[in-house]
Amino acid sequence: MAKSDLANKTARIRTVKNILRWCFYVVVAVFFFFPFYYMLTRSIMTARQSAERPIVLIPTDITFGMWRSIFSGEDSGNSLPYIKFLFNTMKIVVFNIIFIPLSASFVAFGFAKCKFVGKNVLFAIMLSTILLPATIVQVPLYVLYGDLHLLNTYWPLMLPCVFGGGAMRIFLIRQFMLGIPKELDEAAEIDGAGYFRRYLQITLPNCFAVLIFIIVEVFVSNWGDYYGPMIYMSIAKEEKYTLAYAVFLRFQNSNGIHAEDVGMRAAVGTLMSFPPLILFFCFQRNMIEGVVMSGIKG
Repeated sequence: MAKSDLANKTARIRTVKNILRWCFYVVVAVFFFFPFYYMLTRSIMTARQSAERPIVLIPTDITFGMWRSIFSGEDSGNSLPYIKFLFNTMKIVVFNIIFIPLSASFVAFGFAKCKFVGKNVLFAIMLSTILLPATIVQVPLYVLYGDLHLLNTYWPLMLPCVFGGGAMRIFLIRQFMLGIPKELDEAAEIDGAGYFRRYLQITLPNCFAVLIFIIVEVFVSNWGDYYGPMIYMSIAKEEKYTLAYAVFLRFQNSNGIHAEDVGMRAAVGTLMSFPPLILFFCFQRNMIEGVVMSGIKG
């Protein structure tokens, strides 16, 4: 009987713990989801309802006028629809998510799997560039792109991705590659596979998790980037603007926040939030695995 009471008590304690844990999860989820919900509801409210006080959390007068303005170009702040800027952004994003993982993994393969004199010294030098503030190289890069006649084009936003993709990305991929068993490379070397073939057929397929992490990170950083276009495309034609830069200009130049601006800001913010959210929910497991496995070796 005593054992039965003890088992029931243990079961009740476990149940209470599970309930408290799930209550905590729900509170945290609501806390983080609420800003997105608030932004989404403001995008489908009328200007009158979004300006009401106290704040209305559940829309009653639903309208999709703000969303139609985004895709039709009726927004008075821009002569072009935001969908045009979306395509411009996707050109840059697609180019970067293809070439940054390839170039970074290629460099990382040299540091992880190849043997050559001075490898550790070169790796240390490469890693030390992480400490360089971006503002230090900003002016030299601007002058370089100006001399190459690349200003007011997309190339300053795409060209750096073919030259390694960044020290931190190289470091993460290199650490992940060190976790791949050496026996795979040794077996391939015995079969006569060279470095390039081993990179393509053995190492790269086994780096799927960390490459997914890099792709998502590159997508997010380029998707919301307005600073780069603001520097290198400041006098470009409006039809070449990226989405983030067009949004920045649209609301920077507005005189104060009007009632209709609230809905437009919310609609554009929701539009820009959807792709990163979708990517994260689709690949969150791979992203976590990529970061965790990168820290095992090194």
